[in-house]
Amino acid sequence: MSPAEASPAPQAGSPHSSPAHSDARRWQLLGNRLLAFLGAALLAAALIFFFAYNWAELHRFAKFAVGFGAFLTAAAFALTSTGRRQNGAAPNLEARTARRRAALFAATLCIGALLALIGQVYQTGADLWELFALWALLVIPFALLARSVETWLLWLSVANTALILWLNQTEAFGRHTNALAGHLLCCVAFNTACLLLAERFARARPFTPNRALPRVAAFLALGELCVGACVGVFSEDFAHLIPLFIAAAVLMIALYRHYRFDLVMLAMSGSGAIAFGTVALARILRGIPLELSSILCASFLIVSSGLFIAWLIQLHRSQKPQSPDAKQPTRDALPIEASTAANQTSADPVTTPATAPTTTAPSPSKKEPAPPLWLSGLQGIAAWIAAAMLASSLATPFWLFEGGVWFIALAFIGGSIALFYKVRNLVFFDQAALALSFAGQALLYVSFSEHWNDLSDKGALTLSIIVALALFALRTTLLHRTLCLLWAITCLYLIVEPGYETHVLFGLGFSTLTILLWLGRPRWTAHKLGEYVLSLAHASSLIAWGLLGWNYFYNHVIFWKHPEAPHDFALLYSTVSAAILVGLVAWLCRPLYANADAPERAKKQAALLLCAAGLFAALAYRDPALVLCAALLLGTYAARERSWFTAMLGALPLLIWQLYYNMEQTLLMRALTLAGSGALLLGLRKAIALLALDNLTAPLRTEAVPLRRKETGDCALFGPFQRGTAAAAALVLALCLWGIWSNERVLAHGRPILVKLAPVDPRSLMQGDYMRLRYAIEHDLLLHMPQGWKRIPRSSYAYVVLDEQGRAITVHSIGSQLTPLPEGASLAVKLLGKPYSPSIAAKEFFFQEGRGEIYETAKWAELRVAPSGKALLLNLRDESLEILGETKR
Repeated sequence: MSPAEASPAPQAGSPHSSPAHSDARRWQLLGNRLLAFLGAALLAAALIFFFAYNWAELHRFAKFAVGFGAFLTAAAFALTSTGRRQNGAAPNLEARTARRRAALFAATLCIGALLALIGQVYQTGADLWELFALWALLVIPFALLARSVETWLLWLSVANTALILWLNQTEAFGRHTNALAGHLLCCVAFNTACLLLAERFARARPFTPNRALPRVAAFLALGELCVGACVGVFSEDFAHLIPLFIAAAVLMIALYRHYRFDLVMLAMSGSGAIAFGTVALARILRGIPLELSSILCASFLIVSSGLFIAWLIQLHRSQKPQSPDAKQPTRDALPIEASTAANQTSADPVTTPATAPTTTAPSPSKKEPAPPLWLSGLQGIAAWIAAAMLASSLATPFWLFEGGVWFIALAFIGGSIALFYKVRNLVFFDQAALALSFAGQALLYVSFSEHWNDLSDKGALTLSIIVALALFALRTTLLHRTLCLLWAITCLYLIVEPGYETHVLFGLGFSTLTILLWLGRPRWTAHKLGEYVLSLAHASSLIAWGLLGWNYFYNHVIFWKHPEAPHDFALLYSTVSAAILVGLVAWLCRPLYANADAPERAKKQAALLLCAAGLFAALAYRDPALVLCAALLLGTYAARERSWFTAMLGALPLLIWQLYYNMEQTLLMRALTLAGSGALLLGLRKAIALLALDNLTAPLRTEAVPLRRKETGDCALFGPFQRGTAAAAALVLALCLWGIWSNERVLAHGRPILVKLAPVDPRSLMQGDYMRLRYAIEHDLLLHMPQGWKRIPRSSYAYVVLDEQGRAITVHSIGSQLTPLPEGASLAVKLLGKPYSPSIAAKEFFFQEGRGEIYETAKWAELRVAPSGKALLLNLRDESLEILGETKR
C-alpha cells in the first residue's frame, strides 16, 4: 500500500485543507490515474508487438497461453481491486478505482491482441474490419463496467476503424472516388449517434461525467461534415453536405451555448463555420484577380476569427470568475521539489522556498483569468493563415515597384505595433495585429531574399531573426511574443543547415530547456522579465513537442539505414536522452534523500524508481524520441503544467505507431521497450505519492475507521461488478476458444490442396509482417463470376478441379450449393473477397519478422479445406513442393 492510500483526509482548519493542498491532491490523483492507464496501455501494446513478431519457434498453443494469461491477469486484477482495509485505515477509493479501470482498459486491449493472434495463427483470410468490429462489440461490456472515459474512447476509435475498413470493403456507395461522399456521410451518422448517446446518458451510471467522449465524437462528426462541405463548394458530389454542415454547426452553437454550456464544443462549431465561410468566399470570388480575392478572404478570416475568439474569451471569463482570495504564485506552478520546500518552511501554500524571495502579486480580483492555452493556439493558427493570405496577395503587385515590398512589410509591422499599444486588451484588434505582424515579417523575409537573390541565403534569415527578436522585445501579448520567438528559432534552424546533427542538437537542447524552464517557474514567475521567460517556455515546449515526431525521420530513415550518417551524433542523441530522463528522476527523488525523516521504505522505492528509469533508457536506447517524451511528460507533470502535459501525452500514441512500422529493430525488441516503459510508469505511479511532502509528514491513520456502504461500493466478493466482469471475461474466452476449436478441426480433418501463387510483402496492422498472395486461379474465378454481383454472397462456392497430387488446376464453376458437386469438380471452396477481386483463401501469409527472404521462392500455397468449404492457409511451398520455413503451427 502506498502512502497516498494510507494518508488521512485533511481535516477542516488544518494546513492540509488549504486550496493549494486540494490542488496538489488533484494533481496527485491525475498523475495516479494517467500513470495507471499509460502503464497498462504500454504493457498491452507490448503484448501486441510480441504477437506481431510471430515467433516461429514458439508453438501456437504457447502463444495462446501468453495471450489468455495476459487477459486473465488483467481481468483478475480488476476483480481483486477492492476496498480492503490495511492497518485499520479506510481504503483509498480514488486509487482503487484507478487500478480497477486501468486493469479493465488493459483487458480490452488484450482482447484485440487475442483476436489478431487467432487470425495470424490460422490464416483465416477474414477481412480486417471483422476483427475490429468484433473487438468493438466485446469492448462494450468492459466499458460499461469500467465507467472510464479512456475505455469509451478506445471503443470509439476501434468502432470508427471497423467502420472505415468496412466502407473500403463494401461497394454499397459505388467504387473509388464516387463512394467518398457516401462513406463520409456514414461516418458522420455513426459519430453523431455516438454523440447523442453520450449526451443523453452522460450522467447515467455506466458513464462518467467527463466531457472527453462527446467532444471527440463531436469533433469527428463535425470535422468530417466540415471537410465534406468545403469540398462540396467545388464538387457537386459533396454539395448535399453543405446544408447538413450549416444546420449542424448552428444547432451545436445553440445547444452548447444555452442548453449545456461547453466552450470546447462552441470553439469546434465556430471554427468549422469560419473555415467553411472562408472557402465559400474564395469560391465566390474566383472570378476576380487572385490578389484581391486573397486580401478579402484574409480580411474575412481576421474579422470573423477575432470576433469569435473575443466572444469565446468573454464566455470563458463569465463562466470562471476568479476567487477574490487567490494569490500568485500558486502551487499549481510549483514543481515537486519546490512544493516540498514550501511546505517545509511554512504552512502558507503561497510561500516560496527560502532561496527565492517571497512576493505577492497584486490583487487578482483586478486581473481577469487568462484564456486556456488551446484557445490561444486557435487564435494563432487563424492569424498565421490570414498572414499567409495577405503576404501572398500583396507580394506580387508591390514587387513591380522598387522598395514596394519593403514599404508594405514595414507598414504591416508598424500597424501591428500601433494596434498592440493603442488598442490593448481587445481580442479582435489583437487578432488583426497578429496577422499584420506575421504578414509583415513574411514580406520582409521575401524582400531580404530578393535583395540577396537567393531564397535560402543566410543573410535574409539573419535579418529575419533580428526583426523577430525586436518584435519579441516589445510588450505586446504572450501569443505574439511566443510566435515571434518561434519564427526566430525556425530561421536559426535553417541557418545552421538542417540535417541530422542540427536535429539532434535542437531536439536535445530544447527538450532540456523546456524541462528546466517549467521546473524553475517559481523562481522567474514573479521577476520583471517573467512574461518573456514564459514566452520562451511556451516556444521551447512547442519546438520540443514538434521535434518528437521528426526524431524518427532523422534517427531511423537517415541514420540507421545509411552507414555514412554521423554515428557519433546518433550515440550522443541516445546517450543524452537517457541521461536527461535518469537525471530528472534522480532530481525529483532528491527530497526523499534530503529529508532525514523520510521512511526507509520510501528511499528504497526511490532507488527502485531510478533503476526502472535506467532500465527503460537502456531498452529504448535506439528510440531516443520515446525517452525524451517520457522525460517531457515527467517534467511537465512535476511542474503541474497541465496544457503541455496533455500535449506531450498526445504525442505518445504517435511515437508508438511509428515504433510499430519502423523496420530497424525487431518487434520483439520493441515489445521489450514498451514493456519496460509500462513498468516504469507503473513504478512511477507507485512512488509518486512518496515525492510529495504530505505523504512524508502526515501521520498514518491507525485507528479503525468504519466504512459506509456508499464508500465501499461494490467491494463484495461476488458483487455486481465482480459478476459482470466475470461474465464479460467468460464471453471473451468462449468466443476465442470456439474460434480456436473450429480452426483446429479444419487443420485436423481438412483436405489438403495446393494452389499456384505469386507473392509480395508489407506489414499488417496489429498482426505483423506478411506476404501478400495472388492465386493463379483468381483469373478463372473472374471468368466464372456471375454478372451483376455487387458483393459475394456468404453461401457462394468455387468448384475447383484438382489433379492427382492435390494441386488446383482450374475452376469448374461458381455456385451456391455445397453439395452435390458438379460433374468434373473435385472440391467446393467458400468464396472470399469482392466480385472484382475474388479469392478462395487468405491473401496474406504471416511469418516471423526478418524471415521474408525464406519465402521469396514460394510458388505454391498449401490449404486445408473443411467439409463446410472453409479454407485455411497452412504453409508455403517452393517449386519442388518443399515446405518453406519452420513455423510451429
